Amino acid sequence: MRRIMVLLILAMTSIMTFAQTESVKDILVKNEQALRDAAVKGDSLAIAKWYADDAVTISGATGQSTDKQNVVQRMKDGKVKYQSIDTSDIGVMIVSPDIAIAHGTAEVKGMADGHDFSGKYHYARTWVKRSGKWQVVWFQATKMLS
Repeated sequence: MRRIMVLLILAMTSIMTFAQTESVKDILVKNEQALRDAAVKGDSLAIAKWYADDAVTISGATGQSTDKQNVVQRMKDGKVKYQSIDTSDIGVMIVSPDIAIAHGTAEVKGMADGHDFSGKYHYARTWVKRSGKWQVVWFQATKMLS
């Protein structure tokens, strides 16, 4: 009887953990879509909402790193404009209950400082849950060869 109880508890714990993991994946896939929509609309306020104050980004077009403030300001000033961001092969890797990495490929059309940075990129974005809110702390993209 004791063995059966232990097995039942283990099974229920596994089911609950799986359900939570699926929920996190669903949330982050929606967050990723909201970020893409905001970028295409040039909505710097929405971008600021999703990125943590200490976030770091690495540009796939230039290889340069920058912070949240610079990303938001360049979008607000119109120095970075996206026409479209079409994604595929999206995945979410759960690292812990409060850390996850979203990744995939993106066909991007856009301009930065008057230069076309359109192309196909592979990206990874690290999300951390702080005070009950998911925020981006790291973003990196790499332009893919044709």
